Amino acid sequence: MSILDKILGKDDAARDQPAKPDQPMQSVLDELASLGGKPIETLSPQEARLQPTPTDAVKALVVKAGGDPNAELGVKTTDIVIPGPAGPIQARIYKPHEHSEDRLHPVVVYFHGGGFVIADLDVYDGGPRGVSKMADVIVVSCHYRQAPENKFPAAHEDAIAAYKWVLDNASTGTRRRSRSWARARAATWRSTCPSRPGTKAYGPRGTKCWSIRWSART
Repeated sequence: MSILDKILGKDDAARDQPAKPDQPMQSVLDELASLGGKPIETLSPQEARLQPTPTDAVKALVVKAGGDPNAELGVKTTDIVIPGPAGPIQARIYKPHEHSEDRLHPVVVYFHGGGFVIADLDVYDGGPRGVSKMADVIVVSCHYRQAPENKFPAAHEDAIAAYKWVLDNASTGTRRRSRSWARARAATWRSTCPSRPGTKAYGPRGTKCWSIRWSART
């Protein structure tokens, strides 16, 4: 059974019960419970943003195992600011240590989860870091204005602005079309790349974006 079948149900059929976590994930969930967080549905958005996160739980487990919770894991990062429609957008660039400026690399634009309300670049550091290392790609993880302080479509406007900025600033030579895509983890976000009808937002088949080399301008 594939990982997608485990998450979504076999043959896209609806699951009749929650997926059972494997042992590593169960350890994270148990550690998270021990951190004393409250159910976020009982909190205001501002209070929910201060709650312990799965990232906190993972770091606690790493410390207990004698590891470094802030290890780069073979990926170097650079924090940057992207001009946005209503002010600066915080972003973070992830590059594998083996990255060479002489070789063309795909670029993934990553938007963190949190339902457009909670979380930030630090909470979702593990995802883009893992994608960069395991897929040997450059990842640009972008923050965005969050609700309820910022009304719809503020987050989407920031995401589109960040995506366009990457296209404008990541090429030093001729752009080549490829099957690259902008990955989004936040709530109801759809890929900003044009795709054929019926494709899924996560890794849409047929999506045409750009495979681009990161420029010295960053």
